[in-house]
Amino acid sequence: MPYIISTEKMNKLGNEVAKRVFPFCDSIDGVSKDPKVPPKFIGSGILIKDDDDTFILTAQHVAKSLLQYDYIFHGVNNKGKSVPAQQSWVGCPINESDIAIIRCFHEFFESGTKDFLDINQIRETSLENALLFCQGFPGEEQVSIPFLNIVESHSLPFIGKFRGYSLNQNKEPIKFIIEYPSDINPRGMSGSPVWNLNLHNVPKFEDWDYDQITFAGIAQRWIKDSKVLLVTRSSLISKFLPGMIKEYNRLFPRTDR
Repeated sequence: MPYIISTEKMNKLGNEVAKRVFPFCDSIDGVSKDPKVPPKFIGSGILIKDDDDTFILTAQHVAKSLLQYDYIFHGVNNKGKSVPAQQSWVGCPINESDIAIIRCFHEFFESGTKDFLDINQIRETSLENALLFCQGFPGEEQVSIPFLNIVESHSLPFIGKFRGYSLNQNKEPIKFIIEYPSDINPRGMSGSPVWNLNLHNVPKFEDWDYDQITFAGIAQRWIKDSKVLLVTRSSLISKFLPGMIKEYNRLFPRTDR
């Protein structure tokens, strides 16, 4: 980035970015039939759409953990009620990618309370020298009031620097590394969307605007000693996502249409 941004401007920018991307961000909860067992916060995700079909894109290890629960809920509507999702998921053929989709139902949300990222907006994004924004729902910040009359999620956003790529066994950079400047365990950040601010692609800060923010990937794992997060790249997600949606509809077709 060929210019310097003051701390004041960065804080203001971060707060505004949080407001703009928050409607896409989602919390995911597992719920037991036993009312004595409180709902458990599992992870985060991003709301996506393919025409009129809507899903939660998250980490596969988050989706797998939901199988031990009777119900899945994600987020709340404008009346404070938890919103159900389908009790099934489909993962990426490349297991190392650690991504999966869960069907959700946009009909449960009131207009304007949530937003869904069109899958055509998920594509390769320039990462070298990038500043990246991540907003998930860390478990420590989760407040649940049984039995899901109120579920309140407080997200923990941060801006971190791109720190290179993580190679798989075939030396392919399917994930990248983002600085996580905190000692707080980001438990629950798994599956949260990461956004590229694209500040590094403009010659001066005044030329940048919020429309230049692009989806960069899905957060997967915290490496405590290095203070970084591993993130599955948007380029890999865009390659496999249409096939994952097709497979989901084959295995779990909607019966209400």
